Amino acid sequence: MKRKLLPFLMLFSALVMCSSCLSSNDDSTVYYDDAAITSFKLGTLNQKVVTTNSDQTATTSKTTIDCSGYAFYIDQATREIYNPDSLPYGVDASKVICTISSKNSGTVTMKSLTSDSLRYYSNTDSIDFTQPRQFTVFSNSGTYSRSYTIRVNVHQQQSGVFGWTGLGTDEKLAALTDLKAVTAGDRIFVFGNLNGEARIYSRPTTGTGAFAQVNPNVTLTADASRNVIVMGNVLYLLNDGKLLRTSDAATWTTVGTVSLRQLLGATDSRMYAYATGGGLKSSGDGTTWTDEVLLDDKSMLPTTDQNLCYLPSLTNKNTNQVLLIGNRTVATDAAAMVWGKVEENAGGSENQPWSHYTFNGDNKYPAPHLLNLKVIAYNGGLLAMGGAGQGSSQEKAFAQFYRSVDRGITWHNDSLYMLPAGFASSETSFALTVDSGQFIWIICGGTGQIWRGRLTDLGWKKEDTVFTE
Repeated sequence: MKRKLLPFLMLFSALVMCSSCLSSNDDSTVYYDDAAITSFKLGTLNQKVVTTNSDQTATTSKTTIDCSGYAFYIDQATREIYNPDSLPYGVDASKVICTISSKNSGTVTMKSLTSDSLRYYSNTDSIDFTQPRQFTVFSNSGTYSRSYTIRVNVHQQQSGVFGWTGLGTDEKLAALTDLKAVTAGDRIFVFGNLNGEARIYSRPTTGTGAFAQVNPNVTLTADASRNVIVMGNVLYLLNDGKLLRTSDAATWTTVGTVSLRQLLGATDSRMYAYATGGGLKSSGDGTTWTDEVLLDDKSMLPTTDQNLCYLPSLTNKNTNQVLLIGNRTVATDAAAMVWGKVEENAGGSENQPWSHYTFNGDNKYPAPHLLNLKVIAYNGGLLAMGGAGQGSSQEKAFAQFYRSVDRGITWHNDSLYMLPAGFASSETSFALTVDSGQFIWIICGGTGQIWRGRLTDLGWKKEDTVFTE
C-alpha cells in the first residue's frame, strides 16, 4: 500500500508547485516611472452668439459647439499645453469637459484655483479654464511626477469685425498739404508741405504718444512727401537728384546720385521709380537701377496720385504681385490706371514685364478714378479711398472704401471696411498707411483728425506649433 501511495503523493506535490509558480506569474504587476500627459481633447461646449440686426441692434442667443476638432499642442520642454487656434468668440471656458491621456496610465491631478490642494481629474468633471490651470501627472510607480500648465484659448474679439479708434486731432498735421504717411519698424512718419517747405512728424505706432516734429540733417525739397518710400524698415528719399536713406527720418545719408524723376514705392526686395525720360526703373540696393519692360503704351502710366503696392504670391516663394495704381489728368478717364507685374526674387529668375490692366465694358467694377487716390495692401487684398470722382467718374468724396480681392482687376464696395463715424478731411490732402501690427492709419488734412483701425482677426496672436525638446 505504501509503495502505491508514494508515487501519487509525489505527483500531487509537483502539481501544487507548478500551480503556485503559474499563479505567481499571473499576479505580478509592472510599475513604470515615466510621467507625462500625452493628449488633451475638448468635447462639446456652450457658446454665446451675438448677432447684429439690420437696424444695428444686437441679439444674443445660446448654442453649443463641438470643439473636438481644435488641436492642443503639448510642449514637453516647457510643460505647456494649449490650442494655437483659439476657440470662437463667446465660448464658455468656465465649464469645460475635456479628455486627458497620460503615459502608462499615470494618475492625473488638478490643482485648486484657491489653494495648493490637488484632486483627481475625471473626464466627467466640468473644469473652469477661464485662467491657466496646473495639472500634475504621477507615474504609476508613485515615484515621479510632472506638472503642466494648460491654457484653453478663446477669442476675446468677434471674428470679422473692423473697428476704428479716434486718436484725437493735431493742428500741426491739419496745416499740412501733400500729406503722405509711411511706417518703418515701430514708428509712423508723416511727410507734408507747409508754405512751400517740407515737414516731417513722427510717433510710435503703439501707445498714445503725440506726433513730434523731426528735424532732418539735410535740406529737403518741397516735394519730399511725393518721393519718400520704405523698403526693409528703411526710408528712402529722392532729394534734388540724390537718393538718401535713413531709419529715423532725422539722420539721412547719401546712397548716390541717380537719374530719376520720382520714387514710387518698394516691395520687400526692390524699389521702383519713374525714369527721367519716362518709363519705369527698379533697384535692389538704390545704386544700380534697371529699366523695366512695359508691354503696353507708357502713356497709360499714371501721372499723379501714384500708389505702388505688392501682394506676396500664394503659391511661389520669393515672388510678389506688384501693382502701380494712380490717375492721369485726362478728362475722359472714368477709371484709375492700373499696371501690374510678377516680381520674382529667387536666384536665376528673369525680370518680368509690366502690363496695363485695360478696363472695358466687360468690367463693370474698374479701379475708382478719385481725387487724391490712396491705395494700400491689406488682408490679402487692396483697399482704395479718395475724394470726389475725377474725369468722367461720378463717385462722391469719401463715400466708401473700394476693395479688390482679385489683385487689382475689379473693385467693390465692402461693407466690412467703412470710414469711421465723424470722419472729416480735406479732399486734397490726407494720408493712408498700414503699420506692422496691421493697423490702418488715416491722417486728415484740414481737420488734423487721426484714425487707427484694424480687422480683429489680424490682431490675433499665432501660437507656436513646433517644438524642440
